[in-house]
Amino acid sequence: MSSRSTEWLVTYDGVRLRCGRWQIAKPKAVAVILTGRNEFVEKYDEIARELNERQFDVWTMDWRGQGLSTRALPERQRGYVASFAWYLSDLRAFLQRVEENAPELPLFIFAHSMGGHITLRYLHDFPDAVTAAVVTAPMIDMTTRRFPPGLARVVVELGMLSRLAHRYIPGMRDYNPAEDLFDTNENTSDRDRFERRVRLLSENPELVLGGVTFGWLDAAFRSIALLQRPDYLRAITTPLLVFAAMDDRVVNTAAIEHAARDLPNCQLVHLHGSRHEVMHENDRVRAEFWRHVDAFLTAHLPARIPKQRRRGAAR
Repeated sequence: MSSRSTEWLVTYDGVRLRCGRWQIAKPKAVAVILTGRNEFVEKYDEIARELNERQFDVWTMDWRGQGLSTRALPERQRGYVASFAWYLSDLRAFLQRVEENAPELPLFIFAHSMGGHITLRYLHDFPDAVTAAVVTAPMIDMTTRRFPPGLARVVVELGMLSRLAHRYIPGMRDYNPAEDLFDTNENTSDRDRFERRVRLLSENPELVLGGVTFGWLDAAFRSIALLQRPDYLRAITTPLLVFAAMDDRVVNTAAIEHAARDLPNCQLVHLHGSRHEVMHENDRVRAEFWRHVDAFLTAHLPARIPKQRRRGAAR
């Protein structure tokens, strides 16, 4: 069984990104895991090893502002970016690092939630960057909980005008593992996988991230507006396997279904009984997930993207 190694990547603007790698001796392809908001390298050990078993070399990273990567604010729990262009820049640098290590192998993305959102934006700009992508519960749109969507956007606009970009939005605060209870969680119906995440955060408080700020949510709304344009989606031609979690209360499943109709090379799978974190769900849901993924990988593994085209896209 492979063990995880860690290395650091410094971006053009001086941000340190923590990268994790699960390396095997003779991979037939490379998988890049792009996590959701408030996730971190260690959380994906199980998925990475399952990909190792399928002969994939596996990489992931902590996005800027979360995990052990550079945080944007002195109050390190406050989730903030000024623009999702920051994430796209991080992904560009990260994929270049991955490509430098295995330029001849097919490259696949496995992305979740916010990571799926960023993946779609990246593949719009660089359609030949990867062989194919698997995306779970992509953040095409978010649920806005107690606020109607229109009102939520107005509240964020007022907060930005009031120079509250670094402040938590109403209802958000620092994270306390002791208050994170399985019975009220929206992410997974699997107790063991839920408790493992809480334990990892309790053991290493540096991984902890709190709620979103006005600035992060403003950047998210602006980026979401792009992904809801049919012409934008139709320009994303990379083969996609997209999973919609039918018990999802974090992102808007109807928006995923609507977007899938405009994506020209997309296979949409509905996972019944799954909450938001598909890859961390119960064994039944995960077995269904892997059944579809294995068929998708078999269909696309023979493909080879010319080395120069792929590496050029990552620069």
